[in-house]
Amino acid sequence: MKTPFSQGFVSQAVLRGTGRLAIVVAALAFATAPAQAQVWTNGSTDFNWNNGANWSPALVPGIADLVQFNATGAGTVTLGADSLADGLSFTSASGYTIDAAVARNLTLGNGNPTTSGIYTTAASAIALTANISLIMNSFLTWDLATGSTLAVNGTVTNNGNLLTVQGSGAATINGVFAGAGGVTITNGGNLTLAGANAAYTGQTTLNNGTLNINGAQALGTGLFQIDAGTTFNNTFGNAVVLSTNNAQTWNGNFTFTGGSALDLGTGTVTVNATTQITVIASTLTVGGAINAGFSNLTKTGPGTLALNGIIDTTGQLNVSGGTLIVGGVANTFTGNITVDGATSVLQMATSNGNATSAPLGIFP
Repeated sequence: MKTPFSQGFVSQAVLRGTGRLAIVVAALAFATAPAQAQVWTNGSTDFNWNNGANWSPALVPGIADLVQFNATGAGTVTLGADSLADGLSFTSASGYTIDAAVARNLTLGNGNPTTSGIYTTAASAIALTANISLIMNSFLTWDLATGSTLAVNGTVTNNGNLLTVQGSGAATINGVFAGAGGVTITNGGNLTLAGANAAYTGQTTLNNGTLNINGAQALGTGLFQIDAGTTFNNTFGNAVVLSTNNAQTWNGNFTFTGGSALDLGTGTVTVNATTQITVIASTLTVGGAINAGFSNLTKTGPGTLALNGIIDTTGQLNVSGGTLIVGGVANTFTGNITVDGATSVLQMATSNGNATSAPLGIFP
């Protein structure tokens, strides 16, 4: 049920005799009006989103509405036309697929910080098929409960808006992700990017959670920011080499799981804090120049880290597990080099500029 504010009207009774203050208050109420609940019932049993008889109240949802799906009518919901909602909420373990016979747009987001997005509260499997193009009308949050999955197989157009992925469920964008808006993975979120995302120019921020980089253009062309305590991986099944050569910012310790090898390309890396890089398996390659200032860099874990660009730091370079390959031939690091542990290996190019005269630490 839509309120007068959701329709864009202000009651004369509210304004009468109260002056400008009432107009301001009314305008704020309009801007922050909560989303209205439209509950999917599949009352006509045709699974058609655009049939009002399938909703309670019996109205096709609009951009101000939070659409709720529970166990009733679970299955495939079909868009018979381009459709709108503020957000989608799935409250049971019943799986849902949103599909269309032909290409359709599903526009989400009314700028509501608690309802604009996609939400699950149970271990449900949600999918948007390749025929559904998701259009972001405002910022969106994907908040997924433990055991739930969200697979978005069509195009996502962010229109300059931020997508935040959080919760302990897993989200995957298999289609193209495009636009100048950014992506933030936070609060334990798990996101896989796999599309040809050359038209994505926003920043990808790995703040708290896991990011799977499963395509050569997965990160688009914007900055890749890696914050402390985060994890990224390649779960594609084959090696991935980023062709977009994204600039990177490292803000603390991080882990590469190493399902398959990953090459982050030749984008410049700015290190803002002493950083421990843990490579669990396979090989992580960083080909760009690394500007670390006074920060120490430490390689841990049994996997291999290859730093093939120029390393510029006065801090220490440490190996405390696995293999570190320093492949740049004109490095300017001048701090101590320490190799600690019976299984730790340091491989350096035959010519490393000032690095060849750096004081050496403990070798196995």
